[in-house]
Amino acid sequence: MKKIVFIINTIPNQRCIKRINEFIDFGYDIAAYSFVREESPYLQPERFKIKIVGSLKKDKGYLNRVAILLNGIKYISNQYRNAKNIVFYYFGLDIALFATLLIRKKYLYEESDLSQTYISNIFVKALLNWLDKKIIRFSLETILTSEGFAIYHFRSI
Repeated sequence: MKKIVFIINTIPNQRCIKRINEFIDFGYDIAAYSFVREESPYLQPERFKIKIVGSLKKDKGYLNRVAILLNGIKYISNQYRNAKNIVFYYFGLDIALFATLLIRKKYLYEESDLSQTYISNIFVKALLNWLDKKIIRFSLETILTSEGFAIYHFRSI
């Protein structure tokens, strides 16, 4: 059976923990990695351990966040460089953007927020929408947590 390696953008995120527990319930071997917000306390889940690979600071800018995400994902990539029978599970566009660049393995993608829609620059928004669709197209499966996401991306359900 394949091992599923989850990369969570930030914990505590009960939706992500619930999803990982579902995989455990179906007998999958899992590993979980996450970033934390410096100001947000969290508890390790009961059924599995999440390895923290970076701490996001509230008062630092977006470039600092990108550097932390890149370093954390590079660390994870190095852990599984020669591994066989691995599938990655990316929670969120921010994780998927960098992970698809650094990790050359099959992946599942879960989208629970259209964060690019909050960006006012139409060129950046269009680029992120294009990249999001590309990530969706190349994933083994994509989980959209809202019917509205399918409408947004594909104008239909």
